[in-house]
Amino acid sequence: MRVKKQVFFKRGIVILLALVSILILPEFNHVKASPEENRGFFQDEIFVISMGDSYSSGEGLESYFGQDAPTYEKVENEDWLAHRSENAWPGKLKVPGLSMALAEYHNENWFFVATSGAETEHLYTHQQKQVDDGGIDDFYYVKPQLAIFNEIGKNKVDYITITLGGNNLGFADIIKKAVLSSPIFAPNALSKRLNKAWKDFYDSNGGVRDKLKQAYFDISEQAGPQAKIIVAGYPRLLDAEGGGLPFRKSEAEKINTNVTLFNEALRLLVSDCRNEGMNIYFSSVEEGFYGHEAYSDKPFIHPICFVKKQDLKGEFIDKIVSKSSVHPNKNGAQKYCDIVQTTINSITHTEFGLDKAVKIKAYSKIEEGQEFLKINGINFEKDVVWTKEFSKSLLGQSLNYYYLGARNGYFYYIDLDNGLYKCRISDGEAVWICPEAKLIATDATIDDSGNLYILGFIGTNFVMVDSEGKIAKRIESFSSEYYWPSDIELKDNELFITFDMSPTEDPYTLRISLPDFEYSFDY
Repeated sequence: MRVKKQVFFKRGIVILLALVSILILPEFNHVKASPEENRGFFQDEIFVISMGDSYSSGEGLESYFGQDAPTYEKVENEDWLAHRSENAWPGKLKVPGLSMALAEYHNENWFFVATSGAETEHLYTHQQKQVDDGGIDDFYYVKPQLAIFNEIGKNKVDYITITLGGNNLGFADIIKKAVLSSPIFAPNALSKRLNKAWKDFYDSNGGVRDKLKQAYFDISEQAGPQAKIIVAGYPRLLDAEGGGLPFRKSEAEKINTNVTLFNEALRLLVSDCRNEGMNIYFSSVEEGFYGHEAYSDKPFIHPICFVKKQDLKGEFIDKIVSKSSVHPNKNGAQKYCDIVQTTINSITHTEFGLDKAVKIKAYSKIEEGQEFLKINGINFEKDVVWTKEFSKSLLGQSLNYYYLGARNGYFYYIDLDNGLYKCRISDGEAVWICPEAKLIATDATIDDSGNLYILGFIGTNFVMVDSEGKIAKRIESFSSEYYWPSDIELKDNELFITFDMSPTEDPYTLRISLPDFEYSFDY
């Protein structure tokens, strides 16, 4: 996602100012978009994906995204079909690098693909949904959850949250057996169904355990080794005394015991994956729900409830029981959030500690007629842990330093005396210096491989610096008739460079093919 530049040329007025600066002042007058925070030309983007089943999508927590639209619009909205709730716990989380809850970054930095009813196969295949509402009775489909990486790209994600596996074991069918089976005519129906679930889990011929492990592996492959995958468990569902008519005490005990066993199996599976090098963590939610199960005095989980308007056809006990039954309510969603948030904070603390920065803030400040650049490294507690403060310049003269931006744990700036610097965000220390890249930078961008593309105002028009700090391409001047390059953008292996001046005196955008840097001006 492209951010607004710190340096830009306002057509006409700034061109005149630049001419005056060149003719009268000893140096070019550096123009800032803001006298305070300096956001650079590009930023370190944080991406979070929330995947999985109904316990992540927020089933039972209306409103669902898009639910107030007419039916003919809702059926085209995957968020509604998937029952992705505006109140779901993943949207309440905060991660380092983003100042607000994830819901504030929906479809920008936070991508919400969890889908009610999802099994492991729905990471790879479309999930069918049947709608019977508003005169529409038809089937619709939700995209495979792993398809989100086609939009974001591989190796770009910072965090993934997921709940998965309950539907593979037949969660809904287990609840049905408990509710509908007769203690007289089918006293062992629930036990038999639970035994089948465990047989399916440990089946050596593609059982649920193996499917989950493959799912975690495939998510990790797409997300990249830097991505922290957080597998959240499931809560114990029913009050220990049962729920009277729907659940007897013995049934509640069986279901709760098996939930605990399933969570332990998930924990062990995640541990195995970590031992194999995967960046994955298990977050147990059981303890947070103790005493708050369905039918308790202060429940965090919905009881069995009748079908609701937003329920889709054919899910759960059709036309009788709502799909939202035995799912977290708003208090339960908050508890999920609190527990997973603790896991995220623990990971951050372990990875960085209080002495390491997780993000930076750059400032261009004016004090007593002088202007200077300052960069702070900030830890996850929002404390400044290191500072770089650069020498001051008289107001009206060009700065000697240009902050370019940050990406993937590094930040970049140009020192006109020494060159281009790549530094670690964690401690502010330089990784490399490119002495040949001393440009009065007007814009810059960076690709997924860490190659920098920088525009210069006076002197060299353009340089490409590779991820190791070496000049890969230098263009002193694109043309004597096209000058003052002010904007650069990278799209689909092509660079687009805008010049403020052209033979027509209007801005002109040049397209450059990569990697051969072929281009031509259309006169």
